[in-house]
Amino acid sequence: MESLIDYLDMLEDTIESAKSLPFSSKVSVDKENLLDIIGEIRLNMPNEIRQAQRIISDHDKIIKEAQDKAISMINEAHRQCEKAANEHEIYKKAIEQANELLDEAKQSARDVRLNAMSYADEILSKTETMLKEAMLSFEKQTRSIDDHFSNLIEVLYRNRKELKGENN
Repeated sequence: MESLIDYLDMLEDTIESAKSLPFSSKVSVDKENLLDIIGEIRLNMPNEIRQAQRIISDHDKIIKEAQDKAISMINEAHRQCEKAANEHEIYKKAIEQANELLDEAKQSARDVRLNAMSYADEILSKTETMLKEAMLSFEKQTRSIDDHFSNLIEVLYRNRKELKGENN
């Protein structure tokens, strides 16, 4: 399996190696070859999208694990508080530790969530850029192909008129 960039390179190579039409910047390309490459791009495009979805899923899993860990830490802090409730100084210390654990858990959960979101955003940004580049390349190729066929139709029209002796 090749990457989208590889397929775009193949499209570019096909166009670069295509035969030029006389007295024109237009080229003649193998339609089947271009359609095969475009088909491969379409087949491989969902893999990029699935990868982005997996990243989002992993992001949610990381956040869930951080929340579970925070709940576990809070529950542990509560158990410690109940155990030491009989002695005032120990109780006060347990409260302080529970609050510290709670603060640490909240900070840890925030950090994990922010890091996961940042990572997911980075991957999604890269995927978005790749898709935009592919779209622009396709639009450029489509315009080029449209221009090429328009020129061919014009040449055929003029040649037919010339054959009929209808020179203008």
